[in-house]
Amino acid sequence: MIVNNPPQASLDPATGVVTVDSEASSQQLWELGWFGKGTASRMKPLCCSDSSDSSSYRIARTEGRREPSTKRMKSLSQVPIDVSESVQLSHCEAFYLAFITRSIILTGIEGPSQCWECFSRVDQRFNVLMSAYYHFRSIDNWAPKSGVKYGTDFMLYHPGPRHTHSAQAVIVVDEDRDQITWADICQAVRNMNQVAKTVTIFSVQGVVNTLLQGQAPQADVDCCQDTLVSLD
Repeated sequence: MIVNNPPQASLDPATGVVTVDSEASSQQLWELGWFGKGTASRMKPLCCSDSSDSSSYRIARTEGRREPSTKRMKSLSQVPIDVSESVQLSHCEAFYLAFITRSIILTGIEGPSQCWECFSRVDQRFNVLMSAYYHFRSIDNWAPKSGVKYGTDFMLYHPGPRHTHSAQAVIVVDEDRDQITWADICQAVRNMNQVAKTVTIFSVQGVVNTLLQGQAPQADVDCCQDTLVSLD
């Protein structure tokens, strides 16, 4: 993936936080493949939103709700609201963009090995999550985003969150260390059934730093929708 005037991001080695350097870079990353998350926005960074996005959001949020009183609206209008935010990349997004597709300039770190060590120190599951992220983004052409809101590792969008709701919730399992039971799977499926998502268990075996050598990790993906016929 060759990008003219590539976006820039900065890594803080102490915390592992990756921050996009400018609004122009944030806009470029979002258009490149829905990369990044604003610290004050739900999905799309505020700097990447146009007026139509804001209007649609306000209509969706207020539809079906009782209009606030004039007194309430007047008091709210007098409260200053700071909507400034920074745009951050997840560890998987940052490593993928900087050292696999080489489509961003990542400062604060020297080379993929040091970056891998930094992210692994901050998040002990980074190697497993990176294997899953690489698989879904590069091989299956999904746009993986954080699944923390739903209690999962990733939510998958196709082609991206700009066009559709997430279709699948992904739970990543390291077969060398993690143990997942049928009770865990049933709980996840029941929870995701309430929001019309399919649960995918992504099982990774023998994880090593294969991505550093440009090799795809060994993985086995099982779709619970095909395994669990009914939970009623």
